[in-house]
Amino acid sequence: MRKPGGGRRGSRKRRQSPRVLVIGEGVTEYNYFATFGQRFNRGHGPALLAKRPHNTGNAGAIVEEAVRTVGRDVNFDRRQGDRCYCLLDVESHDPSKQNVLSGALKRARQAGIHVLLSNPSFELWLLCHRADGVSPQGAFRTPGSVDRELRNGLGIDKAGLNRQPRRYESLLEHVPQAVCQAEELHIQRHGGVQDIRQANPCTEVY
Repeated sequence: MRKPGGGRRGSRKRRQSPRVLVIGEGVTEYNYFATFGQRFNRGHGPALLAKRPHNTGNAGAIVEEAVRTVGRDVNFDRRQGDRCYCLLDVESHDPSKQNVLSGALKRARQAGIHVLLSNPSFELWLLCHRADGVSPQGAFRTPGSVDRELRNGLGIDKAGLNRQPRRYESLLEHVPQAVCQAEELHIQRHGGVQDIRQANPCTEVY
């Protein structure tokens, strides 16, 4: 039986493009991708959706939140190319987080959620936007050490960026450069090991 509009009962009209849902461990990831997503609005709605997490800093909670969000979103359709990405930090300096991260990765695989890791943290991706790049020779022990380098390289740390979310616009002008630098880091640091959790510095966000 056809509906008045001509479509079959229960059929879903195909959208112009897939949608991408992004949820990270903190406000920094949200602000970055909320700003980035404004460039991908379409007549039928946004193609890139950033979700602000309820429970920050816990990889397991972030993945579970992504699973719930996808489950409740009646418009989320993998058959049309929709994808959900979780942005998680490795933070190998903190042994208590490693089992949590391993569990989160397993849960994400089971639920069809894509995970992009940054080692040690998402701030490394921000650092890739700076002109002189990130040296692949040295590792960052903690997210704080990345943040200090970010402040030195960009003149502002993540707290400053989050107090002035519009500052993310200036970062987005350098996304092509950030992609190239992150890809080079990935080749040099991740190329020799199977697991990005042993590759520091490295990020899959690109």
